[in-house]
Amino acid sequence: MVNTTRERILAALAASGFLILLLTAIQLGFNYWLHEAERHTRLIALDSAKNLERNVERSLAGAKVLGTYIEVTGGRSDNFEAIADSILHNLQGITNLQLAPDGVIAKIYPLAGNEKAIGHDLLQDDKRRAEARKAIETHKLTLAGPFELVQGGVAIIGRQPVEIEQQFWGFASALIRMDQVMAMSELDQLAAAGYGYKLWRNHPDSGEPQVIAGDRSLTAEILTQATITLPNSTWYLDVAYFKPPKFRAANALALALALLLSLIIGHWVFHLLARPRLLEHQVAVKTDQLQHTNRQLRHERTQLGLFRSAVEQSGNAIVIANSEGVIEYTNPRFQEVTGFSSDEARGRYPSIIKSVFTSPQENSELWQTLKSGNVWRGERRNQRKNGSHYWSLMHIAPIRDEQGSITHYISVSDDITDAKENQLLIEKLAYHDSLTGLANRRYFVDRLEQVVRYSERHQRCSAVLFIDLDRFKAVNDSFGHEVGDSLLVEVANRLLKMTRKSDLCARLGGDEFTVLLTEVDCAQGVYAATEKIIEALRQPLVIDGHDCDVSASIGVSLVGQQHQSAGQVIRQADMALYRAKNAGRDQYRVYQAESDLDASEEPEPH
Repeated sequence: MVNTTRERILAALAASGFLILLLTAIQLGFNYWLHEAERHTRLIALDSAKNLERNVERSLAGAKVLGTYIEVTGGRSDNFEAIADSILHNLQGITNLQLAPDGVIAKIYPLAGNEKAIGHDLLQDDKRRAEARKAIETHKLTLAGPFELVQGGVAIIGRQPVEIEQQFWGFASALIRMDQVMAMSELDQLAAAGYGYKLWRNHPDSGEPQVIAGDRSLTAEILTQATITLPNSTWYLDVAYFKPPKFRAANALALALALLLSLIIGHWVFHLLARPRLLEHQVAVKTDQLQHTNRQLRHERTQLGLFRSAVEQSGNAIVIANSEGVIEYTNPRFQEVTGFSSDEARGRYPSIIKSVFTSPQENSELWQTLKSGNVWRGERRNQRKNGSHYWSLMHIAPIRDEQGSITHYISVSDDITDAKENQLLIEKLAYHDSLTGLANRRYFVDRLEQVVRYSERHQRCSAVLFIDLDRFKAVNDSFGHEVGDSLLVEVANRLLKMTRKSDLCARLGGDEFTVLLTEVDCAQGVYAATEKIIEALRQPLVIDGHDCDVSASIGVSLVGQQHQSAGQVIRQADMALYRAKNAGRDQYRVYQAESDLDASEEPEPH
């Protein structure tokens, strides 16, 4: 009797312990799920905000490119429609592009539906004046909006101030519809995954929150916020997760009791069922599995036929090679793009389309990526059978067997030659001087910022040379602008000959040039390079039979000797140039802080 009672007590204790462990496990599981849901919501918010920020910045680049085009053409807009059409095709999200000389809208592309905006003075419009003035004062692109359009919808507009010869010319603007930017950023797809969002900002005039898109009254147990930084504006993206279970201790107890009761009942029912019924069920399951396998085989045969047809008719060039890289199959599009037929390509290596623009190192990295089991994506400039070159966007992936071993590789590529050439043209307009082919001010400042950070981090010495031609105005006045332009081209060529490939030569405008000397021996190395440039520019220049008597004054600013910004380096070189001009021209001066200025430490003028 005592043993029976003891056994019952032990059984009760064991059952109680089991229930406690089960409840604890359920509660811990719920807490872990809630933590993971909060972390994932945070990542979704940050990723969506960054994606939206990138898409807006990419669309705003249309105004910057258009502004650069007006600057390099000296204010001419004869090819405005062609350039605007190219920008609209290469940069998504832009509804139209505008030019506003002196702040008055003169050209819009496309014009249809926007005719009423022609002649509108942005600097006299109370709703537009503030952000337009801010663009002029800061010399930077400003963002206006969002605001509702007359034709329906919500839009923002980026205004890029255009300066020619350091004088305000007007605005280049890009109108961007928010519905297109939102579609590009895929924010509306969050709802399918159980998320809600609200995109908003603080209105610049009232300071009150202004909802741009999404749920105006967004509330949830799991809610997080991400910041979107745009030109002269900050937006906020609130993301909420709507599907957390309302799971508490009472629910856990009910679930645990229900689970325990189900186990007891299930065990009892199992012993009541007869073995023949169980056997009958197993036969039915096997029969259903065989029928499902047959249906799946028929479906796979159909899919295989569809796949083969899709590959044969694909607009992409498709190549399949074995594990050694030997081509086994090419589709008809491959022959259209490369000129190699299937018979010519089969049994050969993909190197039949490799061009001199692909280095052995790049080719080795590609195969290393594939053999490690990863996918390679990228752009390549390949070569056709006839020797001509084309740009290809390629996606190459390994194919594995059931054991996980790589048996083949498949390459899917798209001919992007036209798009790439348009992109290169736009980049050239944006970052190079149209007359001399040298880097322009924007490219020079971007590169200088990188060099300043590198020099400070690695304790390396670099230098900026501001070069101004002496008596250039006399050449222009005496022989005309064509001779003056030819002289500027010759000066650019001499600068390139006197500098290394690692250095950067740029034309800022007019007769002003800059040279960025990287990783030189401070300071004697800088002085020697500067003296060579002055001597080269002293040499006689004969342009179209005219003797052009010019020389150069140079201001030098050393980089890496103290904490500096790119703007400080530019200002210091400009101050040194001013001193060189005042000292009699045809020489150079090195910037030194006024408190440390010691004429004995500065090199003799040359």
